[in-house]
Amino acid sequence: MVGSIQIMRTHHVGIVVSDLQKSLDWYKSFLGFKEVARDYAEALDLTIVYIRSGETELELFTKGGSVPPRNEDKDLFPSFGFQGLRHLCFEVSNPDVAWDQARVHGADLANAPTQNEALGVRYCFIRDPDGILIEFLTPLSKLKS
Repeated sequence: MVGSIQIMRTHHVGIVVSDLQKSLDWYKSFLGFKEVARDYAEALDLTIVYIRSGETELELFTKGGSVPPRNEDKDLFPSFGFQGLRHLCFEVSNPDVAWDQARVHGADLANAPTQNEALGVRYCFIRDPDGILIEFLTPLSKLKS
């Protein structure tokens, strides 16, 4: 019998972006990420940049000729009709505060703060510069009244 794999943590999530500098500026200025590594694969015309905030790492890719996401991928509920990765989720201290900061920052707002008692969470969604859905979530048990 084969044993199960022991996952230590998520190392990173890779995102293909249309404009590397625009995405870097957005993730740095709005979410506090810092660039930690960069590479260029000439044979693939692919630039790879690792960014980190705390223990969270993202890997941003840019490649000539990449195509934008489908419109269905940019809206939360329609996106569930398609298989594949639907969004990134960052745990925050309070999604209402994150929502307000996103609005002030001029972020593309997707779904206002919502409480889901059955799942025990409060969350909201915004979009990055390429329309990738980003969720800010707090377990209800951690929300300060």
